[in-house]
Amino acid sequence: RRSSDLKLRSLRSNRWTLGVAAVVTLVLTAVVAEAFAASPAGGKQAAVMDRLATSFLAYAEYLVLPVTVLSVLVFTSEYGSGLIRTTFTAVPQRRAVLAAKAAATGAAALVVGEIMAFACFFLTQAILSGRHGGLSLAHPGAVRGVLAAGCVLAACALVGVGASAVLRHTAGAIAAAVTVVYLLAVLCLV
Repeated sequence: RRSSDLKLRSLRSNRWTLGVAAVVTLVLTAVVAEAFAASPAGGKQAAVMDRLATSFLAYAEYLVLPVTVLSVLVFTSEYGSGLIRTTFTAVPQRRAVLAAKAAATGAAALVVGEIMAFACFFLTQAILSGRHGGLSLAHPGAVRGVLAAGCVLAACALVGVGASAVLRHTAGAIAAAVTVVYLLAVLCLV
């Protein structure tokens, strides 16, 4: 687990990817919130679920994809470079390696997801409160919604790690993981 965690933190490209995705998500969250607040349905009379869901429209779209792709690279980068042999020599139990990589990647995604979920919620509600339409965390269901939104990234990361462990090729694993993530999202809406 320690080497997986170190690899996640030490690669500059991972930090840049997550940083750019976070900034884009926050900017687009502000744009979506402004558009919602300016619409006739975005005022005080708007449904609570609309005001809560508005917080995560950009979040779900622009953070899910980079996190899923980065989680796929946890395994496939080692398979591509041949370092997986060294990993399995050091830890011959493949399930232990998979569990360590899934735990490190899932935990990192959960932390980033919760931070971004709260940031998006507070940004959106600050914009909506200027038009008397914001919610507080004390509102019933608000905390549960924000925490659930944060868990979405951890679930996407685990799907990515699983796809990369099964397929072992970057392009195929990315395609499979993204397909599974978006199909699950569609099934949740039905």
